[in-house]
Amino acid sequence: MNSKFDKLKGKIKETTGKLVDNDELEAKGQQEQDQAKAKEDAKHHAEGKTQEKREEIQRDAIDEDETKEL
Repeated sequence: MNSKFDKLKGKIKETTGKLVDNDELEAKGQQEQDQAKAKEDAKHHAEGKTQEKREEIQRDAIDEDETKEL
């Protein structure tokens, strides 16, 4: 599922838990929000690593082309 949707679901549960004085529901909502944030952070980290690898490959290709020209 989309992490933004998961965050929203968690926030709704947390708020509902507060409104009806249900600590268990409130805690579950907080937990869902934390899990969604962790997924989002992992995704951003993976995207960053992928971008770094692309840049490394491009630098290597440029270096290789420059070496061939010499």
